[in-house]
Amino acid sequence: MAIGLEKKVITEDKILAAALKEIEGICASELDSQEKIFKAQREAAYALREIASGETFTWTKRLTCVVEKTDSGMKLRHTHWSYPFYWILAGK
Repeated sequence: MAIGLEKKVITEDKILAAALKEIEGICASELDSQEKIFKAQREAAYALREIASGETFTWTKRLTCVVEKTDSGMKLRHTHWSYPFYWILAGK
């Protein structure tokens, strides 16, 4: 098992562009008006939360794997990457 940190920079412009694209898709969908408003507000809130947390994100990554010794050297088998849950939910 190995644990490390990863840094990523996401600008406000990219966050807002992604949110606007998502909101446009929501508006073009066949949902009822109340559901469209709810989903658009939620998307806007997500964007504001991401912007408020800053442009640089740091999170842990965990690699779990089996290392196999072969004639030609070591090979990784059965690798599994784990990320923090909030990174996946936020679409990063």
